[in-house]
Amino acid sequence: MGLSLTGAEPSTAGDLGGPSDWGRLTAQAGKTEILQKDAFLREVWAELAVAAGTEGAYRFAEQVALLWVRPDAFAVGQARAVLV
Repeated sequence: MGLSLTGAEPSTAGDLGGPSDWGRLTAQAGKTEILQKDAFLREVWAELAVAAGTEGAYRFAEQVALLWVRPDAFAVGQARAVLV
């Protein structure tokens, strides 16, 4: 099992609860379907929800995260194209 920021085992059950909740993470049409299929995002969200609670995780995403760039974008040298 992977490491956890909180020391708890990562949860995969009920990460966001459904499409209406996924919509709180983006205003871009069609993006919710992409987010739902992103295993990395689901894992990170589960960690954030454990650490901050579900509403705290949404508040963090809504107030702090202007843009989430996946680590694999950096690994393949494409982060600059997103950030510039």
